[in-house]
Amino acid sequence: MKAGAINKTVSIGYMPLGYMAMVVLALTLEPFQFRIPGNYHMALRGSLWDIIENVILFMPLGFLYRTGSKRSYSRQGMDALCLGLIFSLGIEVLQYYLPQRFTTFSDILANGTGACLGALLYDRLTRKIDERRLVKVLSLDLPLSTLMYLLIPLLWLNDLETFQDPARNFLSVLPVMMASMIMSSVYIHRLNEYPGTSVAGVILVSLCFLVLSMMPILKEHPIVVIELGVFMTGLTFYQVMKGKRLPPGEKRFERLVLKKVLPLFGLYLLLLSLWPFSFTTNTFMFSWWGIPSVQARGAPAFYHLFEMTVAFSVLGYISAEARSRMKETQAACLGLVLLFLIFSASGVELLKGFRPGGFCSPMEGLMFTLAGIYGGIMYLRIAQSFLLEKGVMESKATDH
Repeated sequence: MKAGAINKTVSIGYMPLGYMAMVVLALTLEPFQFRIPGNYHMALRGSLWDIIENVILFMPLGFLYRTGSKRSYSRQGMDALCLGLIFSLGIEVLQYYLPQRFTTFSDILANGTGACLGALLYDRLTRKIDERRLVKVLSLDLPLSTLMYLLIPLLWLNDLETFQDPARNFLSVLPVMMASMIMSSVYIHRLNEYPGTSVAGVILVSLCFLVLSMMPILKEHPIVVIELGVFMTGLTFYQVMKGKRLPPGEKRFERLVLKKVLPLFGLYLLLLSLWPFSFTTNTFMFSWWGIPSVQARGAPAFYHLFEMTVAFSVLGYISAEARSRMKETQAACLGLVLLFLIFSASGVELLKGFRPGGFCSPMEGLMFTLAGIYGGIMYLRIAQSFLLEKGVMESKATDH
């Protein structure tokens, strides 16, 4: 294995980190109406709840940074802290130019602390599980497990929209079901064979995922989060208990999981595009651009457009993983995913044209398609990265 190939696996590991960073950046800088302020205001600290939210918001960034880095344990916590502080400082500086926003010193420290804790959490898990064993598991399962990370910002956006429309809470059930299916399948087919893993541990990880994903509404709607937690616990336990093992010699279980996940996500995307389920057959609205009208309608319209964009990136990721299991070339896989995304985006835009206040916009459809292509490329590069890393580990084992 050439050194360049090894370095390539390291750099590709940062793709999910870039995805998460772009989502955080968009959420914190909305509505992007920058202007030079008349005076400067900086608060030393925000509320306790704001500090907790900022810590948790940046924990995934630190965790994902650590998964893409191969440097020693002793450096990663400090590196992640610096990364979080620099990224947070950049956000706070930009927020200075947004009306009704101001820089908060405690936000910068909380974000840096969150990134550091995320990196330290990864190190703790890695030390607890033998590194060679962990790499063996991740080299087979990380492309599927990465889908869990992609669902987190999607649930964040759905949470933010529930402040305007609490009835949207029910849409969270579908991504939660997908996460439960992924976690239980990884446990049944991979982690179950290792000492120290248990059903209780899988349920605990699932609940941590839920709390992180529902953080925006945890304070205002705790009962909803508790209900989802009970539902996710029961579903994960049921799937682990009733799950079937693969036949001897068979290693790939991902296609079985994707057959369940893809229809669920398709239903989620359909409901998301139809919401709030009001249509007219007498008028069809068309706008080439569409995006300026979204900006004029304020934050709810922006969050909905952004949620659709993130949803299409997840759809592209799932579609690419489903097609790659058919043993096609990467070019053929990406081409078929592109056709599927164009078809899906066109259908969504046609439906939007019949909604009161909605527009069929080719530009928005193009944006959804490009987001899906990014998701598809992300999967293909991550899968390639870990196949190369698996080869490196096997080569080292053979040499010894």
